[in-house]
Amino acid sequence: MNQRKYASRLTVAVFLGCLLGVNVLSASAAAITINDTVATVNDRPITKLDIEQMREKIPQMKGVLPVKAQNDAEILDYLIEKQLIEQIADEQSLKAPQDKLEERIQALVDANNVPNAKALDERLKKRGSSLEQFREEFTHQLLIFQVMNLYVPTTPPARGEIQAWYNNNRDKLGKEVIIKIISLASPFSVAEELKVNQRMVAIRTQIAKNPAAFEAIAQKNGLQVVTIGWKNLAELDQLIAGNAFQLQGQVGRGVSPVFKQANARYYSIVQLVAIRDVTMETVQNRIFGLLYAQKQERAFLEWMKARKRQAAITFFQTPAKP
Repeated sequence: MNQRKYASRLTVAVFLGCLLGVNVLSASAAAITINDTVATVNDRPITKLDIEQMREKIPQMKGVLPVKAQNDAEILDYLIEKQLIEQIADEQSLKAPQDKLEERIQALVDANNVPNAKALDERLKKRGSSLEQFREEFTHQLLIFQVMNLYVPTTPPARGEIQAWYNNNRDKLGKEVIIKIISLASPFSVAEELKVNQRMVAIRTQIAKNPAAFEAIAQKNGLQVVTIGWKNLAELDQLIAGNAFQLQGQVGRGVSPVFKQANARYYSIVQLVAIRDVTMETVQNRIFGLLYAQKQERAFLEWMKARKRQAAITFFQTPAKP
């Protein structure tokens, strides 16, 4: 039953109660008369069933649903805020942008490594969830962004704020490197793969004797040298990154052991040419986005508190707390 039908039932129940002289808004009577309504938000009800359904969704939608569901009171608070957003969206005729919604669905498809939305839905249903649940939540989140744009103006972070954040967190941002790498493809045959490994070990032995001749030795052995310039270690293949990081005390001099990349396609050797802290220029756009999002979140929380104070919210039952 949708929310408008619940609201109609509530109105009829109160009207009949008045005729009969019954206080239908008492906690015990409300639980029986208005279909276990826990609260109303501008006359739209939130029921026990709504809370139970949300409690069941939360474990299936970690990382998507913002509520952690420590208790029913927190779930009710989330549902009240959701109801307020949906009411504003109705009043302003706001709709979730379809292209943005499909982008989120596609990201979920990719993250689950399935070919399409239908396959994703089948997988989610085996876990006790469904694509429709995710679609509903993504729609709600997109509506929040639209409501924020209308009602919650936020001042973008200044250059000084971005610089201060960088100065305070630069040690946590990792390293950028310039590396040289040579690789040989890994065959499907175990015997051939052994030969590739042995060949790379022999080349590595030559380079270790004269690291300055890294490129010349590679070319002599018919291998192409790939130079990767000022790349964040976090953005590289994890084994390339790990071997490069181990060479930070031997910049331009050391050479890694032969290793197989994490994608298991190549045997490789790395030489570290240079290493430095991640620069402000590299990450300033991401810092801007992070700080702006934090400002928006704080402003939204304050706005929502005010909105809840202004709304006609009636509680018929008190949700259990731990």
